[in-house]
Amino acid sequence: MGLARLGVRARLSALYAASFAGIGVYMPFFPLWLEHRALSVSQIGLVLALPVMVRIIVTAPLMGLIDRSTGMRRLMIAAHLALILVYAGLAWTEGVWLIALLVVAMAAAQAPIIPTADLVVMESVRRNPGLDYGRLRLWGSITFLIASVASGYLLGALDPDVVIGVLAGLAAVGLG
Repeated sequence: MGLARLGVRARLSALYAASFAGIGVYMPFFPLWLEHRALSVSQIGLVLALPVMVRIIVTAPLMGLIDRSTGMRRLMIAAHLALILVYAGLAWTEGVWLIALLVVAMAAAQAPIIPTADLVVMESVRRNPGLDYGRLRLWGSITFLIASVASGYLLGALDPDVVIGVLAGLAAVGLG
């Protein structure tokens, strides 16, 4: 195994790690943040349903930008920058309708991240037969678990408002 190939493996594994860490915080703890913002159970259900609908609508058109002029790297950077801005907005927002609007924007920003990471990795695996997709993808799963557990401990000691700061920080890591 050459050093160059190890570098490719490390970079692709880091791409998956960065892509899945935020999901590892968002899935278990964003509902807690919504509850902390005084949303009712039915409002939380509505807000959590919005990202699924948004991703169904926007993922294909956003991924189509790769084939035109945007390219994979620029799409990933734009998505992570948009996430940082949305999280900054969420940190200062109260009220179900403003939160819902920002969650729609968040879902649109998140939509191309995993598919673009998959595309980058699959193209690399196709070009480099020695790369193993499963081993690369494993780092996304491991990071998801670590982020979930670490955030649980963090929230055991801090206010639920920290969730948005952690998500913004992880989105910033995705810029690298």
